[in-house]
Amino acid sequence: MATVLGVIYLILLVAGEIDPEDRRLKNTDVAILLIVLLINSDLTERLAKFRLGSEGVTLKLEELEEQQDRMNQTQRIQEEEIKDLAGLLVRDLLSTKERDLLKRLAADRPFPYEDKEKFVEDLIQLGDRELIESPSQDELKIEEIPQSSDDLKQFVQVSQLGYICLKFMQKAFSNERLDELEIEEQLDWKE
Repeated sequence: MATVLGVIYLILLVAGEIDPEDRRLKNTDVAILLIVLLINSDLTERLAKFRLGSEGVTLKLEELEEQQDRMNQTQRIQEEEIKDLAGLLVRDLLSTKERDLLKRLAADRPFPYEDKEKFVEDLIQLGDRELIESPSQDELKIEEIPQSSDDLKQFVQVSQLGYICLKFMQKAFSNERLDELEIEEQLDWKE
């Protein structure tokens, strides 16, 4: 009933049946029409905020806020799932020996070794995957690394891609003890 009266009022305004001086809609007319329409719609149930002021009408619907929150939550879950999947892929891509070697190279302590031949194949694999590089940024030449040294990191360092792989492994596997590696400080990008 109220909606019918509101529509009749609008028709009379447009048709000129109401005094020409009052033909223009004023704030009170707009407010009355909005109230009538709100009362007769389910909008009042979803309305979170309504304000009529000098800068206009402010209308905020709970439904839109809830939908935005659900979308944000879904996006966060998907991002975590992608990181977990990336961690799984990295873990499956590298053998246990390669992962351990990469972690030791990333650690903030020297890497002494007696016999390069024990891990030369793993160094080659990590180098082929561009997870390690030469500290001098020259081409990495595994064959030129001495047979033994006080610190392998004089000749080999973890690349950015290697640190990213370690980061994914850290996120995906809480049992991988990578906290002491300070991976964040080595990355060019931050989350």
